[in-house]
Amino acid sequence: MTNIQQRYEMLSSSKVGMEFEFFTELTPQMVCKSLAKYLGKKIIVPVKIKTLGQEEKGAYHSEVEPTATMFKLERDFSGGKDMYEMITGPLAYEEARIIIIKTLQWIKENGWTDPKCAIHLNVSFNEFRSKLREPLINLNVLKFILGFDEEFIYSRFPNRRDSVYAKSIYNFYPQSRFIFFENPENIDKNDYILPHEKYYGVNFTKLPKNYLELRYLGGAQYETKTYKILEVLDYFISQLYSTLQQSDSYTPQEREKLFKILKPQKNAVRTFSDPEKFLLTYPELSVTVDMKGDIEILKAFWTVLRDKLFSLIVDSGLTKGQFNLDNDVSVAQLRNGVMKKANNVENLELFDCEISGTIYQCDLYRCTVKSSRLTKCKLLEVCEVTNSRLENTSVMPGNVLMDCYVSNPLEIIDGKMVGGVIRRGIIGKHAQISSTTLIINAKGSSKGSDKKDSESYMDAFTKNNKQ
Repeated sequence: MTNIQQRYEMLSSSKVGMEFEFFTELTPQMVCKSLAKYLGKKIIVPVKIKTLGQEEKGAYHSEVEPTATMFKLERDFSGGKDMYEMITGPLAYEEARIIIIKTLQWIKENGWTDPKCAIHLNVSFNEFRSKLREPLINLNVLKFILGFDEEFIYSRFPNRRDSVYAKSIYNFYPQSRFIFFENPENIDKNDYILPHEKYYGVNFTKLPKNYLELRYLGGAQYETKTYKILEVLDYFISQLYSTLQQSDSYTPQEREKLFKILKPQKNAVRTFSDPEKFLLTYPELSVTVDMKGDIEILKAFWTVLRDKLFSLIVDSGLTKGQFNLDNDVSVAQLRNGVMKKANNVENLELFDCEISGTIYQCDLYRCTVKSSRLTKCKLLEVCEVTNSRLENTSVMPGNVLMDCYVSNPLEIIDGKMVGGVIRRGIIGKHAQISSTTLIINAKGSSKGSDKKDSESYMDAFTKNNKQ
């Protein structure tokens, strides 16, 4: 069998589903009608009825499953009121290519995209046509990562590098951050903590459903990159197929890549052997316990200190600031830290910091946050958060959100918000919500708000769709 025949057999055995995010000024009815005619598919807007007799509302992230013949159109409020998302069912590879080409052309003619837009590709294999040694659900994730070339994608979509919604899959580390294996012949995937949430370039959480989601692609004018998107699709399928054919061993190149990825972490370990060596290596980063920097105190608490410091330095690029462990309440604190590529910063009190990245269960005071995801955090005092996504994060008076997406079903929004979207939230009495902020579903009202309580934007969406 020739290489061309092998390649055709590999690609044609795959199935591909797509999610297109885009903007258009057309109404939902017009989008459905136009796209249906253009693609030759039935396209629906899912609806939901809460109780008998209540008005139907357009569903958001509905449970309706698209098929090969019926796609669904939804609002994607992360980009504002004019952003749509069209989601297809899994299609045979050849048909998926055609749908990608046609949909991108439709977006060119009828809409636009911006940096918030993405196209996600969901890949699985037809078990009756593929000749895989291992089913996709049994994918060796570590081997796939080591064989995957992210630069292939970043060279075509450079603006997606360092996206908090499609983080590098090279962000993995040993189960113990201070134990590294010297022998490249002995690699065990169980020795490593691998990407385990959805916001990576490849979403491995979909494996139990027997497919993988590629999230790297998108950005402004992605609809003009048809050839590059198809190139990446083919590359993704081929790497996935290849990994499944040889999942029980590692090539010399994969072994080399493993130790190349881990080398910075391994080198950093040497500086964490004791606090004296650490402080010499990072002279702009002070470390204290209960605000005391005595070396003997640091040695007594070093095992606790180094775990948190290692993560901040190696994963998030912290090189200066003041780190303190409040031993009375077992809380770690950071002041005047700068982290432009923060990766899973968690369980900290942050004061006067500059951060871009992912932040989890932190209390923030007087911080500047840009292009980040904040989950289960508290904005407590005079923070400015720009172009970020907040989930279950409380916003106290004095804090400012600029062009942010907020999904706070149980948390209060009591600060100032300019632009952006409140998907869900509790609006406090001190909140100041601008007239340019889109409110989808919120409780309460704000005394200083420029915006009246919304009737629910979904009502208008559905009403428009019925016309």
